[in-house]
Amino acid sequence: MRAKTCGRLAGSLLAIAQCTGNVGTADAYELPAIPTEFPPLRPVEVPQVKKETLPNGLRVFLLEDHERGLVNGKMLFLGGIRGEEESKTGISSLASNVQRSGGTKKYPGDQLNELLDSYAAAIELSVGGSTITAQFECLSEDVQQVLPLFGEVLRDPLLPSKELDLFKSQLLSLIMHRDDDPGGIPYRELRRIIYGKKSPYARVPTLQSVGSININDLNAYLNKWERPDSAILGLVGDFNADDMLELLRSEFGDWAPGQGQPQEPSVLPTPKPEGESKGGVIYLVDRPGLNQAYVAMGELGTLLYDPDVHSLDVLNGILNSFGGRLFNEIRTKEALAYSVGAAWSPSLDYPGLFVASGQTKEPARFIRAVQNVLLDCTESEPSVEVLKQAKDTALNGFVFNFADTNLQLARIMSYDFFGVPEDFIYRYRDELEGTTSSDVLQAARRHLHVGDQPIVVVADAHSVRKELESLGMPVQDLRLKIL
Repeated sequence: MRAKTCGRLAGSLLAIAQCTGNVGTADAYELPAIPTEFPPLRPVEVPQVKKETLPNGLRVFLLEDHERGLVNGKMLFLGGIRGEEESKTGISSLASNVQRSGGTKKYPGDQLNELLDSYAAAIELSVGGSTITAQFECLSEDVQQVLPLFGEVLRDPLLPSKELDLFKSQLLSLIMHRDDDPGGIPYRELRRIIYGKKSPYARVPTLQSVGSININDLNAYLNKWERPDSAILGLVGDFNADDMLELLRSEFGDWAPGQGQPQEPSVLPTPKPEGESKGGVIYLVDRPGLNQAYVAMGELGTLLYDPDVHSLDVLNGILNSFGGRLFNEIRTKEALAYSVGAAWSPSLDYPGLFVASGQTKEPARFIRAVQNVLLDCTESEPSVEVLKQAKDTALNGFVFNFADTNLQLARIMSYDFFGVPEDFIYRYRDELEGTTSSDVLQAARRHLHVGDQPIVVVADAHSVRKELESLGMPVQDLRLKIL
């Protein structure tokens, strides 16, 4: 049987070969010439967003897209992790999970889920560093049924104690095991060293803070931050903007801040970073038996509005990815690490971070090699070819900011929410295009202070201490606490 099958297969291949001519010869096919001229790209079209502010202060952004067949909605509130009290660190995550999973007073958790399933719809909540985000998605023909459910989750959540107990137990378990993966330790501890352990930019939940949270705390947190006059609601999809605005007025027009809340919404704390680090210290976290070292070093970065932000973005491209300076020196030439990277991450209303990190078996050599690459960035301009490649990489990705109307509306909402000029993305592109090698060098000199950067190393201390001390920098033991 197998012989017959092979014979039939050989015959079929022979027939194909006879039909296609001289398969495998160099002149069998003539490939078209590689094009050298291309038609101009279509101009970027700015979406027409209808904006309205309801009498209760809720800002509404509507973007019609009749090709979607769906309606996507997103509401942003101030709050998030920075809105937590220090003694209740972790409450933002618990609140968003319990608020969604617990359902509403009219439709408790399972009933709400079944109802949403019947519409093939979804409602989700999440938290970030500065925001609480609530989202929904549904078919356009079901929006009149799903939008009220979305409103109920936000305005009238059930918040059952059993759901809080469930998510508290899960979060407590995560805290107990968060150091099981050593790769997550350096970046977390570096943030705490640079910003300060009690800073809202770097705090982490503890067993004590999570254990103390109760339902009254959840209610207080949600009443403080989830209010219409500090929120922005955006919808994109297959609808008529005027009709949708009327629907939103009927659903959210009578929404008011919770009882006992001040007339004006709360503002997020923006303390100055007060790190405890003295420059050039190596903080060593002992992990006995670990055969690799995890390393992170860094310093305060920039705000999004810093005039050097576009030059630093170009430098990010020069340092990273295949062909980047770090990759070439640390991995290709020195064979010190499989993965290595460094980047500035600017923030909107407080300084972001610059962090360089990697995993290696020789932490002292790795640290010195990374420092040498960074120092070189402050001493010599990138070549014209290297500069062009980094700029092209950044500029070629610009078009993806407009690939989807949902993403476009999300960006427009975020800019408005945080007070970013609406044309920021276009000005940023123009500044990026005009960046020169000299700009990159001067930005590196202003923002890279290699000898003053604290360094966190997670490794077997007995194996690496001597080699780290050979760098001539103080080596300080760092003990982790979860309480």
